[in-house]
Amino acid sequence: MSEAKTQENGLAVLAILIEAGEEINQGYGSIFNYLGHIRYAGQKVAIPAFDIKLLLPDNLSQYFRYNGSLTTPPCHQSVLWIIFNERVKISHSQLMKLQTVLYSSKEEEAEPMALQDNYRTTQPLNHRTVLSSFIPVSVKIYTAAIVIGSLCGCIGLAVIICFIVKTIRLTSSWDVLPSIRPAPQPRLQDMAKESKEDVALKTTTNPTKPEEAAPQPET
Repeated sequence: MSEAKTQENGLAVLAILIEAGEEINQGYGSIFNYLGHIRYAGQKVAIPAFDIKLLLPDNLSQYFRYNGSLTTPPCHQSVLWIIFNERVKISHSQLMKLQTVLYSSKEEEAEPMALQDNYRTTQPLNHRTVLSSFIPVSVKIYTAAIVIGSLCGCIGLAVIICFIVKTIRLTSSWDVLPSIRPAPQPRLQDMAKESKEDVALKTTTNPTKPEEAAPQPET
């Protein structure tokens, strides 16, 4: 490892996210059961052989991959990180061992320092490309939103086109069949004027005859 860590893509790291639950993980128990023998820095212990596949999640086909670095100084940029999407669960008692049994200081030191909160903070990608062997849920949601939005847009456009076509057809019908239009209703003032003209016309065309002179009496 001392030679590989200085070479480009010299190391490959399998990373697994761990959650605390109720059930004891027998695979990780093969390691946790020996933590009491390496409580202080510099101590070593031999662990009997076991199947390391028990440390991995059941689904190994879904993972993220990117070129990164070691998480401890000097942080060589030589690691191909593979982070599995499926998580592994350990029991709360197993987690407690990790938080209370181990020390980062040596045994002879007066005040031992617990090995806690030694994680590395989130680092920027620095233009790295993160690859995935599957389509993440966030991408599926984003794709579904685009599809639904496009569908709604197409439906709205179709409704607008139908409305415009119906309006054009209705206008054409009025131009071709003007007789269908209702005749304008005469106003009351026009009706009264026409009545007066009719009366005047009748008076002019049918004058009253003058009365005949009464016969003179004979003398």
